[in-house]
Amino acid sequence: MKATIIRPARPHEGPALTKLTFLSKRTWGYPQTWFDIWREELTITAAYIEKNTVRLAETGGRLSGYYTILHNREDKMVYGALIEKGYWLDHIFVSPEFFKNGIGTRLIHHACETAFGLGAPSLRVLAEPRAAGFYRKMGAEYMGEFPSNIPGRTTPYFRLPTGMGEKT
Repeated sequence: MKATIIRPARPHEGPALTKLTFLSKRTWGYPQTWFDIWREELTITAAYIEKNTVRLAETGGRLSGYYTILHNREDKMVYGALIEKGYWLDHIFVSPEFFKNGIGTRLIHHACETAFGLGAPSLRVLAEPRAAGFYRKMGAEYMGEFPSNIPGRTTPYFRLPTGMGEKT
């Protein structure tokens, strides 16, 4: 395996991150109608990169994955559920060609270090349901289920400690 570096994303890299997102998410076999619903939330724009913490992984000079952290400054309701203020791991995706190479683990560890540096005791995550085992393996605590924008579907909610300790 070639060396992997993790660095800040640049605004012009949004289309490449969006392409990676859809390639990665499609490996779960979801129907196209779901991707139509998700199109806006899975599209990474220059404005999104400028506003949020976006880090990408390059392996051998090629984009291998990325994550994003959002800082919600206030509680808000989304799909009838409360999204608490705090730091959220909004996206984490690995390119399918780099699956099973430890990129996701490196990205999670880096995200926790980054969040810790921002003063976050934890990252909150609305996870891909089929990735719940990965989050548990990374030390995340399962907090319950959240409604999805897909009718009849929920997403698991996790809290991932950053190293500061969660104050409850």
